[in-house]
Amino acid sequence: MPKRNVVLVVAVSGLAAFLCMMVGFSVGLGFNRAGAGIISEEMARRQSVGELMDAILPAEVESADSQELVEAVERLREEELIVWVWVVDPNGDILLTRNGPAQTGENIYYLSKYEEDLIFAVEPGRLDPVTELELRLAMALRREGEHNDIYGHMVRVLPGPDGEAAAFVGVTFEAVDTTPGVSDILFLILGSVGFALYWLGLPLWTVIDARAGGLGRSAWLWGMFVLVANAAGLLAYLLVRHRSL
Repeated sequence: MPKRNVVLVVAVSGLAAFLCMMVGFSVGLGFNRAGAGIISEEMARRQSVGELMDAILPAEVESADSQELVEAVERLREEELIVWVWVVDPNGDILLTRNGPAQTGENIYYLSKYEEDLIFAVEPGRLDPVTELELRLAMALRREGEHNDIYGHMVRVLPGPDGEAAAFVGVTFEAVDTTPGVSDILFLILGSVGFALYWLGLPLWTVIDARAGGLGRSAWLWGMFVLVANAAGLLAYLLVRHRSL
């Protein structure tokens, strides 16, 4: 087989490997596992996070800014699964944040205003203020939508000495394991190598073909052009070559 044909086959094979990687990741063959497995894993992690919150957070607090609650939040944030922790007072003001898009001093009612249609999708009069604030905090935690495929969210209401809600604690946790396995890494390497073979194979084929066609030094110029422009550059070269025949 002529050398230029070998190079063309390698480039096309590289493109096929890269496209397989892209399609694989798009349908969940890469870092994601089967849907049932993801749901099972998220449920197990949600239960674990709930148990952590029940074990670490105090049964009641004097106020949302009490030192006991601050210390509990710091311990909670150190847990492996926990990503964000927010503390909100009964007025909806965020008093403490550990990571996440919100800032201390912002108000949950403002952060959740775009989700109000979902919050008030229940029968009017059945949503008490505590439940509403719980929902608003959960919605605010979810506002970075691109993370909702890997993060879960949970809210706890802490009562005060009088039994009324004194603090709201919301956490974001890793719902699924995003650590790539060996097969994921190999899949990624295969696609990356394939892309490199494709991207470098086209200009190499162009140089070989142009030299075979008697273009001489301009063959390398065409090769550099195809290296930068890729498929568009190859198409331009083929059009010029066709006209020169």
